[in-house]
Amino acid sequence: MYKPGYPASAKWVWDRFTKHVKLAGLPKNLTPHSLRHTHVTRLAEAGEQLAVIQERLGHKNDEITKRIYLHLTAEQRKAIPDRFEMIMSS
Repeated sequence: MYKPGYPASAKWVWDRFTKHVKLAGLPKNLTPHSLRHTHVTRLAEAGEQLAVIQERLGHKNDEITKRIYLHLTAEQRKAIPDRFEMIMSS
C-alpha cells in the first residue's frame, strides 16, 4: 500500500509497473531495467553524446556505460553503409 509522503515499497512499484505493462499490451517479461536499456539504446541511435547518456544513468565511469549499455543495434547496422557513402561522396 502506498501512503502519500512516504517512500513507496518495492512491491507497490512492481505491482503498478506490471499492471501498466499488461494494460499497454507489452511483453510480460518486461522490467523497469528493460526500459532503462531501451531508453539508452534510443538515445545512442539518435546520436546523443556519451557524456549526456552517462549523466542520465548516473554513472561516474563512462566505461561502465559503454560496456553495459552501448551496443550496436540492428538499426544502427543498417545505417552504416548510408553514412559511409555520404562521407565518401562529400
